[in-house]
Amino acid sequence: MSCPVQHTNPSTSSPSSSSSPVNQAQISSPDNKTSSQCPANHQNIPSCPVLHSQPSTSKESIFLGHSVNQQNTPQTQGCNSTTLQTNNTKSGDALPTADQHIPLLNQGIASTIPRADSDNTYVYPSPQRFYNAMKRKGWSPKEQDMEMAVSIHNTINEECWKRVLEYEKFHENSCSQPKLFHFEGRPNDPSPKAKIKSWIGYSKPFDRHDWTVDRCGKKVHYIIDFYEGKPDPHKPLSVYLDVRPSLTLQGGIDRLRMWLQNR
Repeated sequence: MSCPVQHTNPSTSSPSSSSSPVNQAQISSPDNKTSSQCPANHQNIPSCPVLHSQPSTSKESIFLGHSVNQQNTPQTQGCNSTTLQTNNTKSGDALPTADQHIPLLNQGIASTIPRADSDNTYVYPSPQRFYNAMKRKGWSPKEQDMEMAVSIHNTINEECWKRVLEYEKFHENSCSQPKLFHFEGRPNDPSPKAKIKSWIGYSKPFDRHDWTVDRCGKKVHYIIDFYEGKPDPHKPLSVYLDVRPSLTLQGGIDRLRMWLQNR
């Protein structure tokens, strides 16, 4: 699973470090096949947002990464704003909290996800920013868990982008370099597909993201549902990602093409 942290293996498209302390989660594709392994061990991360549903009072998701604000203006909206924080360690959202006992790294990691408003890629939150964001949203994070949580977070986002690009490949003749224009966490707003699946007995997703991709000037909406994956006695954490374009005419055609391609 990917707590959009640097959780992917070097062989995958998500960034990772050979010294990453994580190493036993898996990300499942829509057909339940394992597509990559998360190099983070989340077995002892009770505060990881990937393991728990959001507090009922929260309408935001802590799942998405941060980007570099070109104006260097400190932002405090959290993790699902289109105008995200800078890596300026003096900004308020990057300072240690009053009750924090362990210092945390304050350096973000560049993602592979290109921004639509610049030539840069999004930058994932540092452990300190991630910790502060969780505190703001009502969690009770532990400082010692943040490096793993951030790593998981990054891997999941990288895998989501990889799945988006699989659909975008259908349109590579008209746009060879799609970019992420906007993202939004909607954990308390289940998608129509998730609702229907829950009515027939499937478990509900623990989070939802809506991503808007800039397909060389055309805005394309994607829906991402995050589910707990199949239990594996050898892996403490498993995540199932359902990534697909919204059900417009073109989105429906692309879904059908993907289904036929994967048969």
